[in-house]
Amino acid sequence: MDTVLMLTHADAEGALPRAALEALTAARALAGGGALHAAVFGKGAAKAARALAGTGVARLLVADSDDLADARYATDAAAATALAKASAAPVVVVPGTSRMLRVVVLPAAAPGLVSAALVAVSRAVGETLLVTLLVGHVPRMGLDPRVAVAPLLEASRADAVVGVPALLCVVMVLSAWAIYLRRRHERRRAG
Repeated sequence: MDTVLMLTHADAEGALPRAALEALTAARALAGGGALHAAVFGKGAAKAARALAGTGVARLLVADSDDLADARYATDAAAATALAKASAAPVVVVPGTSRMLRVVVLPAAAPGLVSAALVAVSRAVGETLLVTLLVGHVPRMGLDPRVAVAPLLEASRADAVVGVPALLCVVMVLSAWAIYLRRRHERRRAG
């Protein structure tokens, strides 16, 4: 296996969170015979890193600063990125602490999640478009549950002529928005 990095933060007392030790165990299992790196950031990270001595970590990286005392996206993300790049490990394991999820993982994953949601909506609209285009029938249904839908279907080419371009425009706008958000996030990560 390749090198695996276990990336965590120090808590307020300069100790490792309990979840970090569980993440270290998972990282060790993932590493198999490969190298295991560990990185700790936060105020008191050097003290927390000493707790990793003798755990089989081949390389230990530390970012200890008063600026990292509070959980803030800008400082934590910068520290996590710098430590991950310094390790050059292709696999990074983080503990499921609220600080790592709120400040590092979720903001990094948000553009992908938003893009996925937009693509899902685009797909649903696109399938509606296909049905409207192929069938050309639009259900006319009231709020009365006793009335069946089948007899209410009537050929409505005029609705299809108006509805298809409108749905197509919605799909194109949502797809363009998803691409824009993904590219904007990639530019931010690169620069």
